[in-house]
Amino acid sequence: SNILIKNSIFRNNYNWGSGGAIRADGTIFTIINTLIDNNSVGSEGGGMRLVGGSVKLIDVTISNNQSNVVGYDTDGDGIDDVNLGNGCCGKGGGIYGDGTTFDMHNVAIIGNVSKEGGGIHFRSSAPGSYLTNVLIVDNDATYEGGGIYVSANADNYFQNVTIVGNSAAEDEGGFKCAYYCGWDNQHFNNVIIRDNINGSN
Repeated sequence: SNILIKNSIFRNNYNWGSGGAIRADGTIFTIINTLIDNNSVGSEGGGMRLVGGSVKLIDVTISNNQSNVVGYDTDGDGIDDVNLGNGCCGKGGGIYGDGTTFDMHNVAIIGNVSKEGGGIHFRSSAPGSYLTNVLIVDNDATYEGGGIYVSANADNYFQNVTIVGNSAAEDEGGFKCAYYCGWDNQHFNNVIIRDNINGSN
């Protein structure tokens, strides 16, 4: 299916599973002039979780989302009766994509939190993703890949991308290339990666 989202706000949503604001499999999205803010999940994709398909993001801000939330009050009695903080997952505080092609233009990914990939987590093979004029700033990973975590065997293209001020408790505060990811498949043009913090340093 083809879905168009324009001039919208997704804010303060919660999903105990994955995809705090948006969750889809095999869908073609175009998202324009939209804010995805302060959403949370128990596992993958605090802002959005996509498997397969493709998404074009134009003039989009993805901010203050988190995955692998510790504790959640499901029945409103003021007591956290679900503890999700010690699970296996927590991938992609802002974006989690599994075999998904992303085409981003003028996108800001700011202040998101996850175990792996505070801002973005790209997983599994995909035709490749294209990031142009993208800001990845002040995201945090409680394990690895504060700004972006790539474990996919795919060619990704970064044009005019800034990855600054992100942090990871263990490894690679800025950009983590892991498992099937190869640095030869990551193509950078006019990219700034600096002032990121690695806990292992």
